[in-house]
Amino acid sequence: MWLILALAVGFLNAVYAALAKKLVSNFSPFLTGFFAFLFALPVLLVALSCSGWAELAPFFWEITLAGAVLNVSATALLFYAFKVADLSLTVPFLSFTPLFMLVTSRVMVGETLTSGGIAGILALVAGAYMLQIGKESGILGPFKALAKNKGSMIALLVAFIYAVASNIDKIAIANSNPAVYPVVVYAMITALFLAAVIFRKEYNEAGITKNLFGFLLVGSVLGLTTILYALAVNLGPITYIIALKRTNAFWSVVLGYLVFRERNVRTKMIGALFMIAGVLLISFG
Repeated sequence: MWLILALAVGFLNAVYAALAKKLVSNFSPFLTGFFAFLFALPVLLVALSCSGWAELAPFFWEITLAGAVLNVSATALLFYAFKVADLSLTVPFLSFTPLFMLVTSRVMVGETLTSGGIAGILALVAGAYMLQIGKESGILGPFKALAKNKGSMIALLVAFIYAVASNIDKIAIANSNPAVYPVVVYAMITALFLAAVIFRKEYNEAGITKNLFGFLLVGSVLGLTTILYALAVNLGPITYIIALKRTNAFWSVVLGYLVFRERNVRTKMIGALFMIAGVLLISFG
């Protein structure tokens, strides 16, 4: 069951990214993040009303706050990456999360992986190489292009943050339940984003009311994605679930072409598939 849930999360995550990219073209990453998480909360509250509250571990609040801070940082950075780069050159680089989790999962939750990880790392690098082909000449050209692509480099940083935050999710859910933790952490994230919006005086940005439906839509997709993700995490190993979640690399290339008319789609598609193969090898190899 967790396998199906994780694959659904991968698709919905790409839809969420496409919706967020359209919004951040007109609004700041902090304002977009605030509305996305605010409108995700009602969806999560419905799930909570069905499951009920849970007994919380003594350290639940501290670890949840840590998760909220990491998720705010990652979301703001990712939304900024959407603002400066193609969807197909940002989301696929989140596929490096399982690579970073080779270390973080072992340290934080005691999960270990097999020798297939080496082949997976090579496939990830090959996929990243193909995403940048044609931007710089020479065999090292794609790596030079990657270093110059601000959006891709930010996405790599976000992938590392998620490698830590995902393990916090696993620990917090195990010490509450799949419905309680998302509501609490999203409430904290919403409050942190609101503080940033007020501090930066972004609440007066033009066009907010005209785009409320867009904010509502991105929040609803985020809420549904989070529910399915929390259920998957509660049922299966976190590293495998994150691996399947990263099939969003494929869908982001598809949506990048269909929605934003991004170019070089065939090469990007092959690169995204290499990255997904790498993720699967790291997780299942």
